[in-house]
Amino acid sequence: MKLGKCARCEHKFDIRAHKECPECGEPYLDHKKLKDERPLGYPQCEWQAGGERCRYPGSVSSNGKAWFCRGHYACSDPVTGAAIVEQSRAYKHVSPSDTTAATKKAAEFCFKNGLHTVDDMRAWVRKRVGSIGRGRVRQPGEDEEETA
Repeated sequence: MKLGKCARCEHKFDIRAHKECPECGEPYLDHKKLKDERPLGYPQCEWQAGGERCRYPGSVSSNGKAWFCRGHYACSDPVTGAAIVEQSRAYKHVSPSDTTAATKKAAEFCFKNGLHTVDDMRAWVRKRVGSIGRGRVRQPGEDEEETA
């Protein structure tokens, strides 16, 4: 048994038996193989302030080598850069397993409500959002006749 620790929820589990955390579904990344490029499990901004690295995702690069978050890409002031690093402490990365779960939940809702095509979904949204200008939004399950 070889124990690994989830980068997201810090749950310890056997990495030979599981390729993702059994608690939260976060994929396990062997940080030794990544050579500390992704210590939090995702491509992280490379800006550092006071020995602490920014936790926002590094998504912008001018040369393809150094990746920064949107705030640090345009930042040239160390004081502002340090403030962004401090704000980034509260950042929680959304894992692919979280977005997959949300997509699955949305698909189940659509199927349950008979929304099988994009046109069906648009009509459903228009039916509920169309009344915003009149001061009231219909809730799921309400018919037009009930609100008229």
